[in-house]
Amino acid sequence: MKILHAALVCLTALPCMVAAETIEAPIHRISAQGVHDRLGTLSVRQGTGSVEIRVVLSEFPSGWHAMHVHQNPSCEPELQDGEWVAGAASGMHFDPTGVMANMPGMTSGSDGMDMADSEGGMEMAHNMDGMEMPDDDPPPPGRKPRPLGDLPAVYTDEHGVTDSRILSYRLQLDQFRGRSVVLHAHPEASEDLRLPRGGGEKIACAVLPN
Repeated sequence: MKILHAALVCLTALPCMVAAETIEAPIHRISAQGVHDRLGTLSVRQGTGSVEIRVVLSEFPSGWHAMHVHQNPSCEPELQDGEWVAGAASGMHFDPTGVMANMPGMTSGSDGMDMADSEGGMEMAHNMDGMEMPDDDPPPPGRKPRPLGDLPAVYTDEHGVTDSRILSYRLQLDQFRGRSVVLHAHPEASEDLRLPRGGGEKIACAVLPN
């Protein structure tokens, strides 16, 4: 009887149905030549007050990879300054509040906007289990604001495998619909000054359904 009662509560209560809603899409390898083989799956699940983003990958470069929600539902390359750029049709980072337009140290680049230096760089939550630390709005003292589309980095092990779960308290499921999620070759920022700021080249992408 207790199980039946719980089922009836879930059937008659709207929050119960919303909390279980999930959308998912395949993650594909991308390059300047186009969209290629499938590497894994991206899923987004609406919870109470947060969304869980799960990234499952195999045969992916090991290490940290910046991840962003982009404005357009495309993973295709695009011609920029006479050269084809991987994933450029995904557009700019999802930034409905206009944070990027007001950030110092920003320069235009093939990824839309890249960090020019550490002073203008964005702070990312790099946690081995992929769980994002709570994001406050406005951010606490000492933390720079960042676009809503900027997510914590994803870590891939030495075997090229990841199964990361990220909690975002700033985004809702509907903000992922009809957009792309892009993974980059490098982390957003690194102590290795030889690596590009902003994650560098786009190497994987998923287009989420409406």
